[in-house]
Amino acid sequence: MSDPWGFSGMLVIIMAGGRGSRMGGTEKAMLEVCGAPIIEREVEGLSDHWVIVAASRWSPVTIEWCRRNGVDVVMTSGSDYSTDLGLLMRTVRKPFLVVPADMPFAGRAVRNFESAAASMDSSIVTLLVRRGSSTEPVGVSLITRDGSDWADLIMEWSPELMDVDSPEDLSRVNALCGNELIGD
Repeated sequence: MSDPWGFSGMLVIIMAGGRGSRMGGTEKAMLEVCGAPIIEREVEGLSDHWVIVAASRWSPVTIEWCRRNGVDVVMTSGSDYSTDLGLLMRTVRKPFLVVPADMPFAGRAVRNFESAAASMDSSIVTLLVRRGSSTEPVGVSLITRDGSDWADLIMEWSPELMDVDSPEDLSRVNALCGNELIGD
């Protein structure tokens, strides 16, 4: 794949092919946050990048939204995140960023991660978020080339890095609407 529109930023693949099992089978990318579907907020937040949505048979509404809004879609199996990411790593040109479809405010944080990760000499750089004394991956990675060398980049937790995995998370995220900290 090549960037046919000349975006200044990197290729970003938004992973939107999951079953949404923790949300009762709902397509998380289509959940409404601050008056818009999460996928719309993510695409707008990364508008200086070439965004492609990785979808599956589990995400027909997301696919339709992408088609109506001129967002490229690549089909994956939807079996699990790591299987679909493995397929993309074998078939998509590098470098590219991977972002999950459940982080409605991630645009600025992803750009900060991209800048820091680009200076690291690893095939894969994964974002870990520190919250208190623990760190956890959030599904954001930079894939720079083929290879197995892996590095983690730790960033402090911020509201921009909130994801939606449960109805409670959706309520917490919607409570942030209009908050300067998330650039909304």
